[in-house]
Amino acid sequence: NTELALKTWMCGGRVVMVPCSRVGHVYRVKTVRRGKGQWPPKMDPNLLGNLKVDRPGKWHVHNGRADMVTRVVTRNNLRIMNIWLPDSAAVSGYYQKSFGTRALPPEWKQYVDELEYDAAAQEQIKIREKNQCRDFEWFDLHVYKRLLGKHHPWHPSNPQTVVCGAHHAGSCRECPQGHGRDWCNGECSWCPELGHAGLCVNSTDIEACPSHKTKGAKEALAKKAEEAKNKDHHGLQVPFQDMAGKAARWLGGGGGGGGGASGEPWQWVPVTKEDNPSDLTLTVVLPCGFEHEYFARTARSVYLSTPPSILKEIVIVDDASDPPLEPLFERAFERGDVDNGGKETVLGLADLKKLQEKVKFVRNEEAMGLIGAKQVGAEAATGDIVVFFDCHVKPDPHYWIPFTRNIGENYRRVVVPTITNLNTDTWEEFGRPAKSGGGLSKCYLTFDAEFKWTTDDTPYVPIMSGGLLAMSRKWFFEVGGYDRSMHGWGGENLDQSLRIWRCGGEIVSAGDSFVAHMWRDSKHKAKYHIGGGDAVKNRARAVKAHVGPWFEKTLTFPSFQQYRSDKEASLDVSSIENAMKDVTCKSFEWYLSRFANIYRDAGVIPTKVFQLEAVVEEDGGGGQQLCLQLEGHSAWNNAASPSDATKLAPCKNVNPPTEGTQYWHKSSRNTDGECCSGLRVWNTDQCLNANGVTTGVCSLTDEHPAYLTKSGKLRVGGLCLSVESSSHVNEKTKLQAVDCEKAIKWRKRGAFEPLEFSLMSEATKVEWRRNAPKKDPAAAVAA
Repeated sequence: NTELALKTWMCGGRVVMVPCSRVGHVYRVKTVRRGKGQWPPKMDPNLLGNLKVDRPGKWHVHNGRADMVTRVVTRNNLRIMNIWLPDSAAVSGYYQKSFGTRALPPEWKQYVDELEYDAAAQEQIKIREKNQCRDFEWFDLHVYKRLLGKHHPWHPSNPQTVVCGAHHAGSCRECPQGHGRDWCNGECSWCPELGHAGLCVNSTDIEACPSHKTKGAKEALAKKAEEAKNKDHHGLQVPFQDMAGKAARWLGGGGGGGGGASGEPWQWVPVTKEDNPSDLTLTVVLPCGFEHEYFARTARSVYLSTPPSILKEIVIVDDASDPPLEPLFERAFERGDVDNGGKETVLGLADLKKLQEKVKFVRNEEAMGLIGAKQVGAEAATGDIVVFFDCHVKPDPHYWIPFTRNIGENYRRVVVPTITNLNTDTWEEFGRPAKSGGGLSKCYLTFDAEFKWTTDDTPYVPIMSGGLLAMSRKWFFEVGGYDRSMHGWGGENLDQSLRIWRCGGEIVSAGDSFVAHMWRDSKHKAKYHIGGGDAVKNRARAVKAHVGPWFEKTLTFPSFQQYRSDKEASLDVSSIENAMKDVTCKSFEWYLSRFANIYRDAGVIPTKVFQLEAVVEEDGGGGQQLCLQLEGHSAWNNAASPSDATKLAPCKNVNPPTEGTQYWHKSSRNTDGECCSGLRVWNTDQCLNANGVTTGVCSLTDEHPAYLTKSGKLRVGGLCLSVESSSHVNEKTKLQAVDCEKAIKWRKRGAFEPLEFSLMSEATKVEWRRNAPKKDPAAAVAA
C-alpha cells in the first residue's frame, strides 16, 4: 500500500477517498476462530528461510522482540526506500529511527544489495525513470505537508525525539519524567551511578556507564551530561499557584520549540522581497487575562514563527492577572527556560535573550476586558502591522507572509488567518484543512447581532470572528480603533468589521496562513470575569451604530427586548460615530448589496416568508390545519442549539408573527451559486436536513436540498417528507422521509414580505427580485 501510494503521487496520479463507496472487511484475529482467519498470516517458507526466520520471536527488531511478520515488513520497507527514495536524506532518517544508526546495519544490508540483481526491483526502477516520476522531496512538500500540515517523519526540521518505552520524549534525559528507571527503556538505558539517584542516557552513552563494566566511564559520561545540559536547558520550570487553589502547576511543562539538541541556532523562514514588498514590520499584540498557563508558550511560539527582521515586538497586555505575568516571565529567563510545552528542544541562551528583548509588557491594574486590552496593546505598538492574537495560539512559521503581502498592496486591507486547533497538552496543531480555503476564517452577520461561520469561493470576509487578525497600524487608528465604551468582550468584531467595510477598507481571508487556536470548553474555561449583560449590550451598540433602520429588526429578537422601550437613552453609540467622523462611510444597504452572495443568493434576507401546511384528507386531519415547525426551538435566535427536529403543530394565523418557529423561507445557494436550494426557519440558523425530520445550522450551500415540487411534494434529498400514517393525523403524528410517490402533499400559506426586506430601497428590491430564481430547483420535475 505504501509503494502504490508513493508511485501514484510521484508519477503524476492521485489517491482519493470516496466516502460514499463502502466495502465491508473482515479483520484478522490472533487465533483461528470459526474460519475467520489468523494473524500473523501463514507465509512462504522459502521467503522466511531467506530472511533467516525459522523460529519467530528469537531475534530483535527496533530494539524489541519481533515476529516474522515484522521482519518481512521491514525488508519490504527497505525495498521501497531504496527504489523510490534512492537519493533522499529521508532514507538515513528512516535507518536512524528503525535501527538507531544512520548507516544500515550489516544484517540488513544484504536486502539492499540484492536489489541490483532483483528483476522485480529493476523493473520498478525502469518504471520510475520511464514516467519521469518526481523525487520524494517533491512528494513531501506538495503532498505530505499539504495534506497533513507537517513534513514526513524523518525530515530534519522535525522535533528530535527518542522512544522510551510506551512514550516519546525530546531526549533520554527527559524519559524518566519523575518515574525513575521504570520509564527509561526503548532507545534509552538507565545508569544508576549518575546524578543523585541515576540518569537515563542513550544507547551509546550507556556503554560508558560504570555498571556496564567500562573503565573510567563515570567521568566521561558525567562530562557528556554536563555538555548536554549547557546546550539544552531541559526541565527548568517556573511554578505558579493555580488560581483555583489546586496544586502548583508549571509555566511550560515539557520541551520547548525551536533550536536543536545539537545546539544549532533556530532557523526562520527567509524574508524575501516578494513576501514583504513594502518592508513592513509586525507588532503582535497578546491580550492576556489570567493566561498563566499559556502566555509564555504563545509568546515563544510567535517569536519562533516570525523572522526577527520583521518582528518589531510582542506586546503582552496583562489584564490585571493575579499573580502578574511579567515576574513569572522574567523568572523563567533567570532560570534559563521558557519552553512551549511542545516536543522541540528549548532555545539556547542567545536566542532566549533575543526573545526577551522582543517582549514588551503592559499591565492594566484594573481589568479592562479583552476589548480594552487590545486597544491598550495597539497603542503600545510601533510596528507597521498590528497582529492581534489570542493568548493561547501557535502560529505556523509561514503565517506572516500573507499579512505582509496583502497589506503591502493596500494598507486598508485587513487579513484574517485560517484558524485551526491547538492541543494545549502537546502544544501541537491538529485539524488543519487538507486544502487551502478550509478551516475557519469568515463569518456573516445575522440581525440578532450574532455571527455565523461560513465558506465560499471568494477571499472576502463579511464579519471577522475577532480574535485573530492583522491590519496596518495606520488604518487601525484612521478607522477609530476599538470602542472604549464596550466592556469585557463580544460585539467588537461586529463593530470593527462593519467600520472597515463601510468606510473604505476590506477584509480578506488567508487560506495559506494557519494559526492553531485553543477553543474554550469545559477543560479550558476562561478565568477572567465578564460583566453580566456586557456582551449583549456591546452587540446591541455595534448594530445600532451601523445598520440604520434595520436596528428595528434587531429589536424584534428576545435578546434585545430590554432595549425596545428606551432604545435611545440606554444605547449611546456616540463614541462609535465620533470615531468614524474623519472617514467617509457608505450605508448598511450598500454593505448588504456588497455581500449579496450571502444575503440575497443564500437567502439570509428572504423576499417572502411562509408556513408549510400538511395537506391531508379531511377525515385524516380531523379538520385541524397542521404546519411544520421546530420541536425544540421556540424563540427567535441564531445561536441556540446547533440542531433540532421538526414536528407538526396547529397552524398559527398571525401575519406577520412576533414569535415562533413555524415560518420558513428559501435559503442556501444552489449549484449555480444562486438562491435557493434549501429551506430555513425564519429568524433562526436552522435549515432542513436531507431527511426532513431534523434540522441543523445552515451552511449556505447546497448541502441539504429541500424544496416544494410542482406537484406539492416537499422534497428532501432524494425522498419526500411525509407522515407515518395519513389517517388520523395530529400533533403527535411522526414525520418521516419516504418515496415521493407515497408522500403527502404540502402547501405554502400565510406568505408575507419580512421586515428586513421591506426596509430595502425600491431600487434594491427590484434588483434582488430580478436575480431571484424563476422557479424552484426542480419545479418542472413531477414528483
